[in-house]
Amino acid sequence: MNESYEYFKKTFQVEHGRPSDYSPLALAYIGDSIFDVMIRTMEVSRSNRQVNKYHNDVTKIVCASSQAKMMRAIKDRLTEEEHAIYKRGRNANFNTKAKNSSMTDYRNATAFEAVLGYLYLKEDFERLTDVVKMALDVLEDNTFDTNSGVNESTTVNDRDNSLNMDNESNTIDNLKNNDKNNSLNKMDYEEDGSGD
Repeated sequence: MNESYEYFKKTFQVEHGRPSDYSPLALAYIGDSIFDVMIRTMEVSRSNRQVNKYHNDVTKIVCASSQAKMMRAIKDRLTEEEHAIYKRGRNANFNTKAKNSSMTDYRNATAFEAVLGYLYLKEDFERLTDVVKMALDVLEDNTFDTNSGVNESTTVNDRDNSLNMDNESNTIDNLKNNDKNNSLNKMDYEEDGSGD
């Protein structure tokens, strides 16, 4: 794929800087598309079906709640640089509200997409594929607790830390919704106490 990607960049005169220099939301923007294309490709390759059936199956995987579930499960398996991108994506200042998910899920989904976007722009397609494979394995793992977002095999301490982070985020979300002046938009999310 690298030769094809080089041809694409040359043909359309695509030049980009270092992936780590992009904002987390820019990385998530392209990561969202890359993940969508990967999942659509897998779905189409499995069978020839009606488009609405493809759409229904793909939507279940690429939605924020599924991406958040995957991200929470694989974040400890990321490299140090990927984990830094994950934190930047999760802590980004959003100008939009989550539509069909909690703000916590929205933040984790954005972090997931940012990691994928980073790997894509880094042109590390093997690692990109491995991360997506790890993530998809989470959806097939029956031991994954869909309510708390933690794997049943994690320790009690790990579970408590994860739930505390979600509770802190939900408290912040409630405060933001009640604040008509959006004064909390100035709040620095760089440190959320999760230890990540």
